[in-house]
Amino acid sequence: MANAHPYSAPELLRFVERLGKEFETRGLAGEANSLRVYYAAVRKGRVDPSGALRVAWSPGHVLEWLKILGLEPYKNFYRVLPFETERCPGCTRSRMSVTVELSCGPIRRVRCRACKEVWVEEIKA
Repeated sequence: MANAHPYSAPELLRFVERLGKEFETRGLAGEANSLRVYYAAVRKGRVDPSGALRVAWSPGHVLEWLKILGLEPYKNFYRVLPFETERCPGCTRSRMSVTVELSCGPIRRVRCRACKEVWVEEIKA
């Protein structure tokens, strides 16, 4: 983790405002839009202790999470199995042929390297 920056939130917000105005002056609309999101996060205290905000959302990312979590309109898109399922549900090869593609707490998306089957593993509370 990066070291915490030496500025208070109000000081950082002033820097962000100054930078945003300069982005707009120079026609850097995309950077200005991203900076607006960062500004709102700093203002609401939603950045990590280093002052960073890590956001990489896109429509594809949103749709993939709908599929992983089994939400409409992707309710049964992926098969959901218990965590550490011993065999691929597609080809029944051992766990050794599995790659974890995404892992977030009690949920992960898994792919079999042999048959390319994809499923979700979840720890049920």
